[in-house]
Amino acid sequence: MEEKTAAAPREELPLRLEELLRRASRDALSGLLNRDTMEREIRRRLAALLPEEACALFILDLDNFKQVNDTFGHQAGDQAIRESARMLSGLFRASDIIGRLGGDEFAVFLTGARITEELLHRKAAQICDTLQLSVGENGTVSLTASVGVCLADANQTFEGLYQSADLALYRAKKSGKHRYCLKVHDRFEGEAPADCHPISAIPLNRLLETMASGVALLEMGPQPRVVYVSPSFCRLIGADPGAYPVPQPLTALVHPDDFCALEQALREGLRSCRPVEYTHRLATADVRRWLWCHTRAERIPYDSPRPMLLVTGSDVSAYKEKEQRLTESNRRLRTAFDQVAQQMWEVDLAARTFSLYAPGGGEPSAGTAFPDGMVETGWVHPRSARAFCAFARALCGGQAQGYGNFLLRLHPADRYRWTVLSYRLLCDEAGRAVRAVGVAEPLDQTFRRCHPGANPKGVMPSAMLADLVAEMRLNLTRDTVEELWVEGQDQTAAWAGVPARAMLRQQRAGLRRDDSANGADDFSACFSTAQMRAQFGAGRRWLAAVYQRVDAGGNIRRVRHLVRMTQDPQTGALLAFGCLLHLHLPAVWERRLCTESGAFDPITRLYDRGFIARAAGAFAGAGAGAYAVAVVQALGLAAGQEEDPAPARRTRQGIAAAFAAALGGGCLLGQYAPDQLVVLFPLPLPQEELQRRLEEAFAFLRIAVQEGLPPHTLRFVAGVAVRQADAEPYEEMLNRALCLCGLCWNAPGDMVAFTREGETLPWALPEGAGQEAGLREQPAGADRPLTEEEKDVALRCMAAMLAAETLESSVQGVLQQLGVYCGADRVYIVSLAPGGRVITMPYEWTGPGKTGIRQAVSGLPRGRFPLLERCMAQRKPVFLSRSQPPGGESAWRFAVYPLLQKERVEGFLCMENARRHADDAALVNALLPLLQREPERFSRSGGMAGDVGRLMGMPDLRAYLATVAGLDAARYTSLGAVCLDIPGIAAINGSHGFAYGSQLLWYACQAMADVFGPDLLFRTWEAEFVAFLPNTTQPVFAGRCERLRSILRRRYPRDLRLGFAWAEGDFTGRSLVDAARRSMAAERVGVPPGLPDLLLAPPGEPRAALENGVRAVVYFQPKVALFTGRLAGAEALVRGVGPDGRLIPPDSFLPELEETGGIRELDLYVLDRALAQVDRWRAEGLGVVPVAVNLSRVTLRSPSLPASILAIQSRYPALPPSALELEITEQADAVGTETLHSLVAQFHSFGLRVSLDDFGARYANLSLFASVPFDAVKLDRSLVADLAGNPVNRQLVHDIFQLCRMRGIDCLAEGVETPEQVRLLQDAGCTWAQGFYYDPPLPADRFAQRYLQPAPPAAPTQRRNHG
Repeated sequence: MEEKTAAAPREELPLRLEELLRRASRDALSGLLNRDTMEREIRRRLAALLPEEACALFILDLDNFKQVNDTFGHQAGDQAIRESARMLSGLFRASDIIGRLGGDEFAVFLTGARITEELLHRKAAQICDTLQLSVGENGTVSLTASVGVCLADANQTFEGLYQSADLALYRAKKSGKHRYCLKVHDRFEGEAPADCHPISAIPLNRLLETMASGVALLEMGPQPRVVYVSPSFCRLIGADPGAYPVPQPLTALVHPDDFCALEQALREGLRSCRPVEYTHRLATADVRRWLWCHTRAERIPYDSPRPMLLVTGSDVSAYKEKEQRLTESNRRLRTAFDQVAQQMWEVDLAARTFSLYAPGGGEPSAGTAFPDGMVETGWVHPRSARAFCAFARALCGGQAQGYGNFLLRLHPADRYRWTVLSYRLLCDEAGRAVRAVGVAEPLDQTFRRCHPGANPKGVMPSAMLADLVAEMRLNLTRDTVEELWVEGQDQTAAWAGVPARAMLRQQRAGLRRDDSANGADDFSACFSTAQMRAQFGAGRRWLAAVYQRVDAGGNIRRVRHLVRMTQDPQTGALLAFGCLLHLHLPAVWERRLCTESGAFDPITRLYDRGFIARAAGAFAGAGAGAYAVAVVQALGLAAGQEEDPAPARRTRQGIAAAFAAALGGGCLLGQYAPDQLVVLFPLPLPQEELQRRLEEAFAFLRIAVQEGLPPHTLRFVAGVAVRQADAEPYEEMLNRALCLCGLCWNAPGDMVAFTREGETLPWALPEGAGQEAGLREQPAGADRPLTEEEKDVALRCMAAMLAAETLESSVQGVLQQLGVYCGADRVYIVSLAPGGRVITMPYEWTGPGKTGIRQAVSGLPRGRFPLLERCMAQRKPVFLSRSQPPGGESAWRFAVYPLLQKERVEGFLCMENARRHADDAALVNALLPLLQREPERFSRSGGMAGDVGRLMGMPDLRAYLATVAGLDAARYTSLGAVCLDIPGIAAINGSHGFAYGSQLLWYACQAMADVFGPDLLFRTWEAEFVAFLPNTTQPVFAGRCERLRSILRRRYPRDLRLGFAWAEGDFTGRSLVDAARRSMAAERVGVPPGLPDLLLAPPGEPRAALENGVRAVVYFQPKVALFTGRLAGAEALVRGVGPDGRLIPPDSFLPELEETGGIRELDLYVLDRALAQVDRWRAEGLGVVPVAVNLSRVTLRSPSLPASILAIQSRYPALPPSALELEITEQADAVGTETLHSLVAQFHSFGLRVSLDDFGARYANLSLFASVPFDAVKLDRSLVADLAGNPVNRQLVHDIFQLCRMRGIDCLAEGVETPEQVRLLQDAGCTWAQGFYYDPPLPADRFAQRYLQPAPPAAPTQRRNHG
């Protein structure tokens, strides 16, 4: 039995548990509730009884039942019991409690506001009329029923109710069988049926001889003893009635383990004057075995000074054995559930409550209202609330089985996790569903198990998890099923040993192809291992298909099937990773997909742009409301060529398939251009939700399509337009999204941007986006004389120019006058950078309610703006007008005027959406010559070149010193500081000329102003600039810093240095500038970011020189398992070696390197040499030694640190990422908690471990420990040194180890130097140690000889103390 239970499929365990629980509550013979369950339910009903409700208890006894057993045997008696139970069940409601008390006694309990005496008379008479049976061929024995009824109010107890009903039954039987008696308060009422035939009483001695139960009299003295036993009692224990000795002590009959509890129950019954029931073990006459006996004892009047109990006992050994088997089955079931991550849950359909069983099958949680209570109390995340309620409606509606993926928090202290819920309904005897029993399993564990190689970093888009139906991992080389998960059930074991092709054939059976695919998908290949291998050989890496399948609940659903094929780098085996996603598009799109076969892109197999446009039109035509359009562009992808190279084609296929998976099944995806996708989101999702989905998809894409691409070459930007008004057409939204996507092309990383409603920049759209129809040249009359109104505007413009003290205020004054006069949204100047290929926007005026676009446009290629190209080619103004949607303004207009200098276009004046005087260019043409002469006028007045003049107009060091004193935490919640300098400006002026140097200074200043704004921008030295950004979050500040770096590096990659610092809480502006300058000092000009010059040296010739002839070498100090002495890893430590070969301690040169910023190069050098040595040991067959490398605060501040680490790791591909651990030093808190948290998360995504060094030395380390997810901590040597003499220190160390163990963090003690410290650390629970007691830092060869050679090292206690 145990082996069968253990081998049962996991999905049968909840059903078996439910069946076992049902059997335990039912009487095995009658099928009714047993006595214990019935009593428990009656007590529960009584406790919940309302004051206005009444209750009634029926107790009925079958007359002449003993005669049936004696005449026809127990089999006939059992049949009579079953038939009586069936007839009795048909007389009452399903909500009434009906059960068997034992033998031939039954009970019925009713509650309600309509329980009256008349009703009880009618029901009791109905029982007497119905329960009449004739047993035997000629009706030899007639079975009838006697009934006792008690009517009570809400204040009644179970004991009182039972005693009254039993007394009424006694009166009914005493007055003649086949009668009933009703007790109401203190009176008895009864009526005999018309066809009642009284039967004479049976003699008492005959009754005692023939009854099945044993009867005894028990005298309750100081030592209870049995003074009488009936013949039936002797028969029960196998004794001779004539030879059984009485009296005898009760201890001779009852098992010693049961006697005390039985005696206590009997004496308690005497005190409370109520019957006692107890189940215990009873000795047989030969004392060879024990039988289980259910005893009922009640005090009777007896002429004796000691109380006398009348005891009846029944043999229940068979039932007890069944109960024990049930308990054992439950134990095995709990043991089985304790071995898996699944948890059981159930829903009571009548009460609509949800209960979750604790891990290991413990007691369930208190019932929670299903489903509303689970949503309201936070069990279900708001993102999953809609889907969870739909799941609950199907369950409560009677769907026999089902599943769903939801974001749940199963425990109040837990975080939200994606969890799959699967269930089956359980029904009663009548076939009515009464309960749903299921299992819950964390979905991320399943995902990582099925996709360990395809997704090593665990990036799982939530939209994908929400719609996941099935996952699989196949080994196509071996034709085996390695993992298979379908609808919440792990089916891997069921397919063990079965060829993968056979599994795919069975999965394909019953599927129906989707007509909308029109042959463009890979339906056949998705279910054939041979075709998968062929497609992989042909260069395909992804397969996709859409079809219909029937789920376990009988529902027909459309699914998307995706397969990714890759080769295992270790074994060379061809693997296939597959997933099925549930498609749940709006009905109008479903109908279009079923009725229209869309055109498909031949490479990506996605719908083309025309089909997406028609689908959007159908959605809007159906009045479906809001939806969103997103245009996603892949930057860095080779596309658009006449002959598409195979790598780029594979990448496009991978992007399309992975994006379709990452966005789930609730959106429509199409191909807009070779490097652009268009997505329709039908639901009115919040902007934050749309952004989160797209960003998660980008992260998933980066992993899914990285094969064959250089790192960091692929970037994704998305422009999103949300349809709010029903009148806005799809084309308008698409144009807005395309425009924004184009403007974000120079984002340093992945980016999602949202357009503003009703706002677009059609002049920035690609060619063919609907511009030609609205283009026109300069209207007639542009050279006419100015009107009086125009003259007034021109005079105001000239007055603004003359009153301005700087060139910027002069130009801004003119732009403002023009914008107000024409009612424009924006007016701005676009300049051409040297070379004419890149544009900048030095001046911009924006109307009320409009946002600036200077930062988005500056730095973009001129070729991205067709209107500017046309204006430059024609050297004439260009005008564009476009119609607005119904209900909007009459037209949207845009004008571009060239800024000519000797027939050469040097820039443009642009006016956006002028509502007045849009077709009149006379005023602008008159002002342009004056505007173009302003730079020359200001240059002459300053006696310097124009660019330098603008720089001289900037706030200088004096303004900086006056401002920085007020930049602190008292004024701002957070502050970011940026420092930029050009350390070789003098050499640049000497080699390239003063004009080049001036242009470099101006470009750097302009870039900082564009990114951070001009308000807090200062020129603190000849070639140094400082900018501040207050009241912003760290991610936003870091994004702007990266954008500034990207802008500057594109043009001047080797001439500038940048440093950043950000803080919140307690800070000052001066301290942030100092930190930014230190970070800036760590960068070296002339070296691309992320690759210090020491790393550019050949691998065999590392740049290890410090100063004064001192060389840096790497030593290794062992980390040892405290209890076994075995090697656990090593820490790489730098040492200096002088010209004479003498070792120089690191304290002699590290502080100076930290001040100058050279520590960053040294940290990365140590990292490179340490990995090189570990890789050398691996190649020599000595194994992979985990190594830890320290990173200083200066190194951590470097924004290119992650790229540098990845570059170094790439040199040693044979080393797993887990072989490297990065140690954060005690001064890391200066970087900022938020920054450090983000950095550690990035390191974790690389597969690296991160530890906190010197833990316990400073309060800041405790703060970092609580805020940053470290993998390990190293206990500071100051705590270890004083262990022996300081009991407080010992308690602190013990508490630290316990805290680390609770959080799953490894803890290592450093600075271990004595055997006493080792013993105390072992007592405190420490498992890892490092220090001179084991060994000092050793050269690589000595470390290998001592720890990695076949001969084991000496035991720790045999080593000398190197301290």
